[in-house]
Amino acid sequence: MAMAMACSSGLGRAVSAELIVARLQQQLREKELKLTDIQLEALTSAHQLDHLRDAMNRMQVSRLYTWLPVYLPVYLVIRTLVANRTGHRTCSYTGLVVSSLH
Repeated sequence: MAMAMACSSGLGRAVSAELIVARLQQQLREKELKLTDIQLEALTSAHQLDHLRDAMNRMQVSRLYTWLPVYLPVYLVIRTLVANRTGHRTCSYTGLVVSSLH
């Protein structure tokens, strides 16, 4: 009878250990799924951020090309006025200020 109890006790521990292992494996699978979901969300967020950066850059370039025709003539007039006032002249080809050779 003692032998039968020892056998059933050992069998009970083995079943208990198997249940614990199965439960831990299930918990591991659940945590891996959660981690995969989080990684996918991070990739999606990074992708969206890249798209937003590209859109911002396109808007900035567009704004530059929108305002360039307005401000460039004003800049050229001011630069010419400053060059004339200081005794310098501008090169007609490059627009750079050239010192007078007086």
